[in-house]
Order: sequence, then C-alpha cells, then structure tokens
Amino acid sequence: MLKPENNDRTILDFAQGGYLSIAVDSFITDRRASELTKHSIKFYQSYLKAFLDYCDSLAVTQIKQINHDFVRKYLLFLEGKWNPCAIHGSFRT
Repeated sequence: MLKPENNDRTILDFAQGGYLSIAVDSFITDRRASELTKHSIKFYQSYLKAFLDYCDSLAVTQIKQINHDFVRKYLLFLEGKWNPCAIHGSFRT
C-alpha cells in the first residue's frame, strides 16, 4: 500500500483543480447523491455560499489559499453579523 507523502496533493485538490467553487459544487452533488434531506442540502448551500462570498471579496479562489488563519478570520468576520449558533453552523460546514 502506498503511503501519501507530505507534498502529495489531496484527492479533492487534484480532482477539482484546486478551485473552491468547483469543490463546493462537487460537495453539494455528493450530499445530494447521499440522499440527504432538502433541509440539509439547503443548510450546506447557504453556509457555503456565505463562505464563497467572503472568499470572493478577498479574491480567494483556490483551496490552497485557505488555512487555519483564514478560517479564523472568517469566523471573526461573522461575529456581530450572525448569532453564535449560526457561526457554529458555518464552522461545522
């Protein structure tokens, strides 16, 4: 069995060319194929759209541009705009 090396690209990065919007579309398609409820699909879509809008506002389009610090800044950006439960939902998504 082959062990992945640190410099190997992730399957998601390789398959999607590293573009966030394509990865999100693929994720939603996978969730639909997994027969999640319409409510769950809408949950994912709304939170991921908000995240993509934030990324677009900063000209972030590639998965490799996202790191822990970026996600922390996004969650801080949501403070004052969203309630704590919604922020947690965004984090989980």
